[in-house]
This record gives sequence, C-alpha cells and structure tokens, in this order.
Amino acid sequence: MISYQGKTDVIDLTGYYRNADYVEAYLEEYGITHLNAICLMKRSAQLRVTYQDALENRTAEEAVVSADCWLPESTDLLGAAVQKADAFTLADTAYTVTYADGLVQIQYGTLRFCVETQQSALPDGEWDAVICITWNGDASEPVPLSVYVKEEYLQLRVKPNGTWTVET
Repeated sequence: MISYQGKTDVIDLTGYYRNADYVEAYLEEYGITHLNAICLMKRSAQLRVTYQDALENRTAEEAVVSADCWLPESTDLLGAAVQKADAFTLADTAYTVTYADGLVQIQYGTLRFCVETQQSALPDGEWDAVICITWNGDASEPVPLSVYVKEEYLQLRVKPNGTWTVET
C-alpha cells in the first residue's frame, strides 16, 4: 500500500486472503475512505471478492486484476470498473509505481524501491531498497545490504526531506 498526501494505492502481489483485513485496518486507523487504485495481481478472482467484502465502505477510482483472471461482464471493485493487465503504471506528481513480471518499482523523486514476493537476484539498476518475502539468491553469498526480507508486515516510510526508513 502506498499512502501519500491524501492518495492511497493498494497493490497486492501475494494473493493472501488476509491482506484485505490488514488493508482495512490500516485504512480505518488513518481515516482513509477512498483509494486511487486497487491492484490485485495474484489470485485476483478470489481477492476481488475478499477485498470487496472487507472494504465495503470504501471506494476506488481504478481497479486492476491480472490479465488471466476470469470476470463476469461489467465487473466493478469498490465502484471502479475492473481492468485486466499483466503490467501497469500508476503515476502521480510525486511518485510513479510500475508493475511488470511480478515486480513493483516505486520511483519517488531520486529514490527507487523494488518490491517482489520472491527475489533471487537484484533487479537491474540502482535501488535504495529491495523488499521481498523470500530471498532465493546464492546461499554462499550474504543477502545484499539493500535487500529487506520480511515475511510479516513492514512499512517503508519516506519523509519529505528524502530520507527513508524500513519499520517492522
């Protein structure tokens, strides 16, 4: 989830059914009633129903599910028409989020972050942080310093001055 200056985007890469409850708890805690985008990229058909139930009092401007997801005609999610895609970009004046091949790239000014469920090598380019659930890299090499492996909730906080922290 990306929440910045009144805008909130939810991007679920894992397909874990409990994520909708975690998102709802966050939205409730911070008084967020509207999402700019909700993107469900794994187990989209099931998660579409789970998120609709958990976030029933919320609305969204844009909804994206994986291209191989079966949907009934004229399906919406939180009031937004659902688009199918294997890749997408969410652009804001302050940040850009790009999803392709299971990898989310977040560009915020000069900061670059990468999020993926399973990572075995650093993606091409310079990264301030790479966040993944599982690191499948070379076992004989230490996990690179810029990689954060976390199976539970974590929060990446970027401050207006460009500094950032990872909180668990």
